[in-house]
Amino acid sequence: MLGNLLLIGSTNLISIYLALEMQTLCMFILVAYNKNSLLSAEAGLKYFVLGALSSGLFLFGCALIYGSTG
Repeated sequence: MLGNLLLIGSTNLISIYLALEMQTLCMFILVAYNKNSLLSAEAGLKYFVLGALSSGLFLFGCALIYGSTG
């Protein structure tokens, strides 16, 4: 919930990134919550890898925007 509120009130790319990462962390906990299920563990690992990849691409895009605008 805090990640959603931070995302609404964000004014720059760093605060957007931090709010999205906070939401991703909460969703990762919810996805991998069931420790007894192999499907839950697999889904949690896939979500973590996909989240790390998308986070890196977002930061790369932010760096490109910052580099082109100064």
